[in-house]
Amino acid sequence: MEYTGFLTTGRDQLNRLATDRRLVRGIRWGLSMAAFLVLGYVVVENWRMLAPLLNHGAYGWLAVALPVYLLAMAVAMVGWHSISRTLDVSRGALLDSTFYALSMVAGRLPGGIWGLVARVYLYKSDSVTSGRVVAAWAIEQGVMLASALLCLSSCLIMTNPIGWSSSGRALAVTFLLGVVGLCVKRPAVSSCLSIPLRKTPLRVLIDLERKSVFRWFAVYAAVWLLGGLLLFVLLQVFGPLPLTDLSQAEVAWIGSRGVALLLTVLPTSFGITEISLALLLTPVVPGPVAVAVAVCARLITTLGEALVAGGATIVGRINQHGTGIGIERD
Repeated sequence: MEYTGFLTTGRDQLNRLATDRRLVRGIRWGLSMAAFLVLGYVVVENWRMLAPLLNHGAYGWLAVALPVYLLAMAVAMVGWHSISRTLDVSRGALLDSTFYALSMVAGRLPGGIWGLVARVYLYKSDSVTSGRVVAAWAIEQGVMLASALLCLSSCLIMTNPIGWSSSGRALAVTFLLGVVGLCVKRPAVSSCLSIPLRKTPLRVLIDLERKSVFRWFAVYAAVWLLGGLLLFVLLQVFGPLPLTDLSQAEVAWIGSRGVALLLTVLPTSFGITEISLALLLTPVVPGPVAVAVAVCARLITTLGEALVAGGATIVGRINQHGTGIGIERD
Protein backbone atom coordinates (compact mmCIF):
# COMPACT_ATOMS: atom_id res chain seq x y z
CA MET A 1 0.00 0.00 0.00
CA GLU A 2 1.28 3.45 -0.87
CA TYR A 3 1.35 6.36 1.56
CA THR A 4 2.79 8.98 -0.79
CA GLY A 5 0.15 11.52 0.20
CA PHE A 6 1.32 11.39 3.80
CA LEU A 7 5.02 11.22 3.01
CA THR A 8 5.08 14.23 0.69
CA THR A 9 3.24 16.44 3.17
CA GLY A 10 4.74 15.15 6.42
CA ARG A 11 7.81 17.36 6.34
CA ASP A 12 5.74 20.41 5.41
CA GLN A 13 3.45 19.76 8.39
CA LEU A 14 6.41 19.58 10.71
CA ASN A 15 7.88 22.80 9.32
CA ARG A 16 4.58 24.64 9.77
CA LEU A 17 4.40 23.53 13.37
CA ALA A 18 7.96 24.66 14.01
CA THR A 19 7.46 28.11 12.44
CA ASP A 20 4.23 29.11 14.16
CA ARG A 21 3.93 32.88 14.56
CA ARG A 22 5.00 34.56 17.76
CA LEU A 23 1.64 36.28 18.22
CA VAL A 24 -0.24 32.99 18.02
CA ARG A 25 2.19 31.38 20.46
CA GLY A 26 1.74 34.30 22.83
CA ILE A 27 -2.05 34.03 22.74
CA ARG A 28 -1.88 30.31 23.41
CA TRP A 29 0.53 30.79 26.30
CA GLY A 30 -1.82 33.42 27.69
CA LEU A 31 -4.81 31.09 27.54
CA SER A 32 -2.87 28.32 29.24
CA MET A 33 -1.60 30.59 32.01
CA ALA A 34 -5.09 32.04 32.52
CA ALA A 35 -6.45 28.52 32.97
CA PHE A 36 -3.65 27.75 35.43
CA LEU A 37 -4.47 30.90 37.44
CA VAL A 38 -8.14 29.92 37.57
CA LEU A 39 -7.19 26.52 38.97
CA GLY A 40 -4.97 28.11 41.60
CA TYR A 41 -7.69 30.59 42.56
CA VAL A 42 -10.24 27.80 43.05
CA VAL A 43 -7.85 25.88 45.29
CA VAL A 44 -6.94 28.91 47.41
CA GLU A 45 -10.54 30.10 47.81
CA ASN A 46 -11.74 26.65 48.85
CA TRP A 47 -8.75 25.57 50.92
CA ARG A 48 -10.81 25.21 54.10
CA MET A 49 -12.95 22.59 52.41
CA LEU A 50 -10.02 20.84 50.71
CA ALA A 51 -7.68 20.71 53.73
CA PRO A 52 -9.67 18.07 55.69
CA LEU A 53 -10.09 15.96 52.55
CA LEU A 54 -6.36 16.09 51.87
CA ASN A 55 -5.51 15.31 55.49
CA HIS A 56 -7.77 12.26 55.55
CA GLY A 57 -7.42 11.16 51.92
CA ALA A 58 -7.41 7.47 51.06
CA TYR A 59 -3.96 7.63 49.52
CA GLY A 60 -3.72 3.88 49.20
CA TRP A 61 -5.68 4.32 45.95
CA LEU A 62 -2.61 6.00 44.46
CA ALA A 63 -0.89 2.61 44.55
CA VAL A 64 -3.65 1.40 42.22
CA ALA A 65 -3.73 4.50 40.03
CA LEU A 66 -0.11 4.33 38.87
CA PRO A 67 -0.26 0.69 37.63
CA VAL A 68 -3.51 1.49 35.79
CA TYR A 69 -1.79 4.31 33.92
CA LEU A 70 1.29 2.20 33.25
CA LEU A 71 -1.00 -0.43 31.71
CA ALA A 72 -2.65 2.26 29.57
CA MET A 73 0.77 3.38 28.36
CA ALA A 74 1.77 -0.21 27.57
CA VAL A 75 -1.36 -0.66 25.45
CA ALA A 76 -0.71 2.67 23.69
CA MET A 77 2.84 1.54 22.86
CA VAL A 78 1.41 -1.64 21.34
CA GLY A 79 -0.79 0.55 19.15
CA TRP A 80 2.10 2.76 18.06
CA HIS A 81 4.27 -0.27 17.28
CA SER A 82 1.51 -1.73 15.11
CA ILE A 83 1.03 1.54 13.20
CA SER A 84 4.77 2.04 12.72
CA ARG A 85 5.14 -1.51 11.38
CA THR A 86 2.36 -0.92 8.85
CA LEU A 87 4.11 2.20 7.55
CA ASP A 88 7.60 0.64 7.62
CA VAL A 89 8.67 3.00 10.39
CA SER A 90 9.19 0.37 13.08
CA ARG A 91 12.62 -0.25 14.54
CA GLY A 92 11.55 -3.17 16.70
CA ALA A 93 9.14 -3.38 19.62
CA LEU A 94 11.68 -2.23 22.21
CA LEU A 95 12.95 0.77 20.26
CA ASP A 96 9.43 1.75 19.21
CA SER A 97 8.34 1.66 22.85
CA THR A 98 11.39 3.63 23.97
CA PHE A 99 10.94 6.30 21.31
CA TYR A 100 7.22 6.54 22.11
CA ALA A 101 7.82 6.96 25.84
CA LEU A 102 10.60 9.52 25.35
CA SER A 103 8.41 11.54 22.98
CA MET A 104 5.60 11.51 25.55
CA VAL A 105 7.98 12.99 28.13
CA ALA A 106 9.22 15.55 25.60
CA GLY A 107 5.62 16.52 24.93
CA ARG A 108 5.42 17.85 28.48
CA LEU A 109 8.02 20.53 27.68
CA PRO A 110 6.89 24.08 26.83
CA GLY A 111 6.52 24.44 23.10
CA GLY A 112 3.74 21.97 22.37
CA ILE A 113 5.36 20.30 19.35
CA TRP A 114 8.28 18.76 21.24
CA GLY A 115 6.60 15.37 21.48
CA LEU A 116 6.38 15.14 17.69
CA VAL A 117 9.80 16.71 17.21
CA ALA A 118 11.38 14.20 19.61
CA ARG A 119 9.74 11.25 17.87
CA VAL A 120 10.90 12.49 14.46
CA TYR A 121 14.44 13.10 15.76
CA LEU A 122 14.73 9.68 17.40
CA TYR A 123 13.57 7.78 14.33
CA LYS A 124 15.57 9.99 11.97
CA SER A 125 18.69 9.19 13.99
CA ASP A 126 17.93 5.55 13.17
CA SER A 127 17.63 6.19 9.41
CA VAL A 128 13.87 6.77 9.10
CA THR A 129 12.75 9.76 7.03
CA SER A 130 10.94 12.53 8.91
CA GLY A 131 8.01 12.50 6.46
CA ARG A 132 7.29 8.83 7.15
CA VAL A 133 7.38 9.38 10.92
CA VAL A 134 5.02 12.37 10.67
CA ALA A 135 2.69 10.27 8.51
CA ALA A 136 2.61 7.52 11.17
CA TRP A 137 2.04 10.15 13.86
CA ALA A 138 -0.85 11.68 11.88
CA ILE A 139 -2.48 8.27 11.53
CA GLU A 140 -2.03 7.62 15.24
CA GLN A 141 -3.72 10.95 16.06
CA GLY A 142 -6.58 10.18 13.68
CA VAL A 143 -7.16 6.74 15.19
CA MET A 144 -7.04 8.17 18.70
CA LEU A 145 -9.59 10.85 17.81
CA ALA A 146 -11.96 8.40 16.11
CA SER A 147 -11.76 5.90 18.98
CA ALA A 148 -12.29 8.74 21.46
CA LEU A 149 -15.51 9.73 19.68
CA LEU A 150 -16.79 6.14 19.82
CA CYS A 151 -15.91 5.71 23.51
CA LEU A 152 -17.29 9.12 24.41
CA SER A 153 -20.59 8.38 22.66
CA SER A 154 -20.95 5.07 24.49
CA CYS A 155 -20.05 6.54 27.88
CA LEU A 156 -22.38 9.51 27.41
CA ILE A 157 -25.21 7.06 26.78
CA MET A 158 -24.33 5.21 29.99
CA THR A 159 -24.38 8.44 32.03
CA ASN A 160 -28.06 8.64 31.02
CA PRO A 161 -28.37 12.43 30.51
CA ILE A 162 -31.87 12.13 28.97
CA GLY A 163 -33.39 9.60 31.35
CA TRP A 164 -33.29 6.41 29.31
CA SER A 165 -34.04 3.09 30.95
CA SER A 166 -31.15 0.67 31.52
CA SER A 167 -32.41 -1.53 28.66
CA GLY A 168 -32.57 1.50 26.37
CA ARG A 169 -29.00 2.46 27.17
CA ALA A 170 -27.81 -1.10 26.60
CA LEU A 171 -29.62 -1.16 23.25
CA ALA A 172 -28.05 2.14 22.16
CA VAL A 173 -24.52 0.97 23.02
CA THR A 174 -25.17 -2.35 21.28
CA PHE A 175 -26.27 -0.42 18.19
CA LEU A 176 -23.01 1.58 18.16
CA LEU A 177 -20.93 -1.57 18.51
CA GLY A 178 -23.03 -3.24 15.81
CA VAL A 179 -22.25 -0.41 13.39
CA VAL A 180 -18.55 -0.90 14.10
CA GLY A 181 -18.91 -4.63 13.51
CA LEU A 182 -20.63 -4.02 10.16
CA CYS A 183 -17.81 -1.69 9.13
CA VAL A 184 -15.31 -4.47 9.83
CA LYS A 185 -17.28 -7.19 8.04
CA ARG A 186 -18.84 -5.22 5.18
CA PRO A 187 -16.55 -2.97 3.09
CA ALA A 188 -19.56 -1.25 1.50
CA VAL A 189 -20.78 -0.05 4.90
CA SER A 190 -17.38 1.34 5.92
CA SER A 191 -17.03 3.03 2.50
CA CYS A 192 -20.38 4.80 2.91
CA LEU A 193 -19.62 5.89 6.47
CA SER A 194 -16.19 7.19 5.45
CA ILE A 195 -17.64 9.74 3.01
CA PRO A 196 -18.16 12.44 5.71
CA LEU A 197 -14.55 11.93 6.84
CA ARG A 198 -13.04 13.00 3.53
CA LYS A 199 -13.10 16.67 4.52
CA THR A 200 -11.92 16.15 8.10
CA PRO A 201 -8.55 15.35 9.74
CA LEU A 202 -9.73 11.72 9.91
CA ARG A 203 -9.37 11.39 6.11
CA VAL A 204 -5.88 9.94 6.71
CA LEU A 205 -7.59 6.70 7.77
CA ILE A 206 -9.67 6.12 4.65
CA ASP A 207 -7.02 4.58 2.38
CA LEU A 208 -5.56 2.25 5.00
CA GLU A 209 -6.33 -1.45 5.30
CA ARG A 210 -9.72 -1.71 6.99
CA LYS A 211 -8.84 -4.51 9.43
CA SER A 212 -5.69 -2.74 10.57
CA VAL A 213 -7.60 0.46 11.28
CA PHE A 214 -10.26 -1.28 13.34
CA ARG A 215 -7.61 -3.21 15.24
CA TRP A 216 -6.01 0.11 16.11
CA PHE A 217 -9.44 1.45 17.11
CA ALA A 218 -9.79 -1.39 19.62
CA VAL A 219 -6.32 -0.78 21.04
CA TYR A 220 -6.79 2.96 21.52
CA ALA A 221 -10.33 2.49 22.82
CA ALA A 222 -8.77 0.37 25.56
CA VAL A 223 -6.29 3.20 26.24
CA TRP A 224 -9.11 5.73 26.62
CA LEU A 225 -11.14 3.46 28.90
CA LEU A 226 -8.12 2.71 31.09
CA GLY A 227 -7.58 6.45 31.42
CA GLY A 228 -11.15 6.87 32.65
CA LEU A 229 -10.56 4.05 35.11
CA LEU A 230 -7.48 5.89 36.37
CA LEU A 231 -9.58 8.98 36.98
CA PHE A 232 -12.23 6.97 38.83
CA VAL A 233 -9.52 5.49 41.07
CA LEU A 234 -8.16 8.98 41.84
CA LEU A 235 -11.65 10.15 42.78
CA GLN A 236 -11.69 7.47 45.48
CA VAL A 237 -8.81 9.26 47.22
CA PHE A 238 -11.16 12.09 48.20
CA GLY A 239 -14.15 9.94 49.10
CA PRO A 240 -15.85 6.71 48.05
CA LEU A 241 -17.91 6.87 44.87
CA PRO A 242 -20.29 4.20 43.54
CA LEU A 243 -19.38 2.23 40.45
CA THR A 244 -22.25 3.93 38.63
CA ASP A 245 -20.10 7.09 38.50
CA LEU A 246 -17.46 5.31 36.42
CA SER A 247 -19.17 6.32 33.17
CA GLN A 248 -19.02 10.00 34.18
CA ALA A 249 -15.31 9.62 34.98
CA GLU A 250 -14.83 8.11 31.52
CA VAL A 251 -16.67 11.04 29.93
CA ALA A 252 -14.52 13.52 31.86
CA TRP A 253 -11.25 11.82 30.92
CA ILE A 254 -12.05 11.27 27.25
CA GLY A 255 -13.60 14.72 26.86
CA SER A 256 -10.69 16.60 28.44
CA ARG A 257 -7.98 14.55 26.74
CA GLY A 258 -9.87 14.83 23.46
CA VAL A 259 -9.63 18.61 23.78
CA ALA A 260 -5.90 18.27 24.41
CA LEU A 261 -5.61 16.00 21.36
CA LEU A 262 -7.30 18.57 19.14
CA LEU A 263 -4.97 21.27 20.53
CA THR A 264 -1.78 19.28 20.01
CA VAL A 265 0.14 22.32 18.80
CA LEU A 266 -0.48 24.41 21.91
CA PRO A 267 2.73 25.63 23.54
CA THR A 268 1.58 23.87 26.66
CA SER A 269 -1.61 22.08 27.58
CA PHE A 270 -1.05 22.48 31.31
CA GLY A 271 -4.02 24.24 32.82
CA ILE A 272 -6.28 23.85 29.79
CA THR A 273 -6.54 20.06 30.12
CA GLU A 274 -6.95 20.31 33.88
CA ILE A 275 -9.67 22.95 33.79
CA SER A 276 -11.69 21.02 31.18
CA LEU A 277 -11.27 17.85 33.24
CA ALA A 278 -12.41 19.65 36.41
CA LEU A 279 -15.47 21.05 34.67
CA LEU A 280 -16.48 17.62 33.40
CA LEU A 281 -16.09 16.14 36.89
CA THR A 282 -18.42 18.61 38.60
CA PRO A 283 -21.51 16.40 38.07
CA VAL A 284 -20.06 13.87 40.54
CA VAL A 285 -17.86 15.93 42.92
CA PRO A 286 -17.67 19.57 44.08
CA GLY A 287 -15.61 21.93 41.94
CA PRO A 288 -12.61 22.25 44.31
CA VAL A 289 -12.36 18.46 44.62
CA ALA A 290 -12.54 18.17 40.83
CA VAL A 291 -9.61 20.59 40.53
CA ALA A 292 -7.58 18.60 43.07
CA VAL A 293 -8.30 15.36 41.19
CA ALA A 294 -7.31 16.98 37.89
CA VAL A 295 -3.97 18.08 39.34
CA CYS A 296 -3.41 14.60 40.82
CA ALA A 297 -4.10 13.10 37.40
CA ARG A 298 -1.45 15.36 35.89
CA LEU A 299 1.10 14.28 38.50
CA ILE A 300 0.35 10.56 38.09
CA THR A 301 0.51 10.68 34.29
CA THR A 302 3.76 12.65 34.31
CA LEU A 303 5.32 10.21 36.78
CA GLY A 304 4.11 7.21 34.78
CA GLU A 305 5.55 8.55 31.53
CA ALA A 306 8.90 9.30 33.19
CA LEU A 307 9.06 5.79 34.68
CA VAL A 308 8.25 4.10 31.38
CA ALA A 309 10.73 6.23 29.44
CA GLY A 310 13.47 5.59 32.00
CA GLY A 311 12.73 1.88 32.20
CA ALA A 312 12.62 1.41 28.42
CA THR A 313 15.89 3.31 28.01
CA ILE A 314 17.63 1.20 30.65
CA VAL A 315 16.35 -2.06 29.15
CA GLY A 316 17.48 -0.92 25.72
CA ARG A 317 21.00 -0.15 26.94
CA ILE A 318 21.22 -3.49 28.76
CA ASN A 319 20.12 -5.25 25.58
CA GLN A 320 22.71 -3.37 23.53
CA HIS A 321 25.54 -4.26 25.89
CA GLY A 322 24.31 -7.84 26.18
CA THR A 323 24.18 -8.57 22.46
CA GLY A 324 27.04 -6.32 21.41
CA ILE A 325 25.25 -5.62 18.12
CA GLY A 326 22.38 -3.40 19.16
CA ILE A 327 18.68 -3.98 19.60
CA GLU A 328 17.11 -6.58 17.39
CA ARG A 329 14.52 -5.52 14.85
CA ASP A 330 11.20 -7.25 14.38
